[in-house]
Amino acid sequence: DFSGLVLAPYARISPDLKTTYLRERFYLGFKEDVAEMDATIRLFQRKQWKFSRVTRRLKVLSKTNRLDAWYYLRSFFVGVGEVNLPPREG
Repeated sequence: DFSGLVLAPYARISPDLKTTYLRERFYLGFKEDVAEMDATIRLFQRKQWKFSRVTRRLKVLSKTNRLDAWYYLRSFFVGVGEVNLPPREG
């Protein structure tokens, strides 16, 4: 769901998730495969500049909204770099 990225008017904070901010991320997926998560993190990190470029060039958004979207995406890249995966087995 991209409601945090675009600040959709219908977006609400979920009391069940105990989040305090609309743009706060909360993983609801399956138990992670450490090797797969590590590879995925590296993939996103390698493509960060592409996300930045696409966001800057998205002329359907105002300059303010493009900047706001990039700040949100940048917070993802900062956060993904802080993910602490358990040690690989084997």
